[in-house]
Amino acid sequence: MKSLLILIIILIISIVGCSLDKEIDKEIKEEALEIKEDSISDDEQIIENSEEIHEENQQIPEEELLPELSVKEPLNDEEYENDMTSAPADEPLADPEQTVPTEEPLIEPEQTVPFEEAEEIISQPEEYIGEDRGIGGPIKVLVKMKDDKITDIEVVYHNETKGVGTNAIDTIISSIIENQTTDVDTVSGATVTSKALLNAVKNAIDKKE
Repeated sequence: MKSLLILIIILIISIVGCSLDKEIDKEIKEEALEIKEDSISDDEQIIENSEEIHEENQQIPEEELLPELSVKEPLNDEEYENDMTSAPADEPLADPEQTVPTEEPLIEPEQTVPFEEAEEIISQPEEYIGEDRGIGGPIKVLVKMKDDKITDIEVVYHNETKGVGTNAIDTIISSIIENQTTDVDTVSGATVTSKALLNAVKNAIDKKE
């Protein structure tokens, strides 16, 4: 009797164990199936996203994808030589610390009549030629008189400095004619030119006597 009872218990345990094993296997299979379905769903989603990205890339115009490149045709031999000869040479950069000195303009002496030509001037009646030496060379004048009065003084040649020298000549001539004498003041800054002009006028007037 005890052996039969033990056998029955063992049989019941075996049946229950088989049932449990089947349920466990079923649960494992269901979980594996769910995992597989989730994996398939993820793969499908990835494929859909890839297709959408591919379609968007196809809609972008080619001009935006690739920069426009300018293709320059190759030069032939003649054009290449002309291009090389016309290309400016590299100039050295100027040193900012170096300053280019400015050249002061040279004051050229005013020239009226060359001395050689002045020698050939023939004075008319009541016209007298006088000469003296200034800074730049001879100063030659033609003094015109009428009734013992000085009517005009013409400088036929001089090589004095422009500016101070020429202004002094004009000033001295005006003073001599106005005062009817060579005893006038010299011009400051052009003393040598003033004295030479006064002596030239004196020499001309002395020839009248």
